[in-house]
Amino acid sequence: MKKNEQDKLYKKKAYAFLTIIALATIIFIIVIFAMIAKSVKFKGYNDIARKNLTILGQDMFSLQDGDYYIFIYSSNHNNEKINMEKQDALEPYIANYFTFVKQNKRKNGVCEIRLLDIEESKNQRCLSTYTTSSASKWSEFYVDEASLPMLVYLTVSAAGNNQYNYSYETYAVEGDIKTKLANSISLVVNVAYIPSKKESMYC
Repeated sequence: MKKNEQDKLYKKKAYAFLTIIALATIIFIIVIFAMIAKSVKFKGYNDIARKNLTILGQDMFSLQDGDYYIFIYSSNHNNEKINMEKQDALEPYIANYFTFVKQNKRKNGVCEIRLLDIEESKNQRCLSTYTTSSASKWSEFYVDEASLPMLVYLTVSAAGNNQYNYSYETYAVEGDIKTKLANSISLVVNVAYIPSKKESMYC
């Protein structure tokens, strides 16, 4: 084989080797960033809201097939109409559940969750002195302001002709909210879930 042909063959092999190394490096970087992103833990309501994991009330009844949690709360800690002691006690549990969803969203059975802030002007129309047990649209949905914060478990099913049926359960008791979220996690990972005030096994 002539020297020029040998040089060309060597260059091709070197180029192919460097290309493989470059691709492997890129893939490695992507995997590392994905792992870092997945391991990020939500610290509380403000952290969740900054990630835009919120929903406007009118959009609740635009959701399609599936089960959803909507946690109704107030971002104004000086709101005296809301039970802030309960809201503060629930914060690590809500943050833990958001973290759980982020880390397991590709698994079957994971119920998504969003925050609904009653300080948003468009959300305030649902505030009332009672909580409705059924509604098919936002204008029919009301919650007892004195019972907030509250967890809504919303089920959306197809009704045909691009129409959907909406049914929901509401949980206003602190212990009931914790239990509901804990059971949802257990259904997916099949382990006990007992988070503490500051930390949990899922964060």
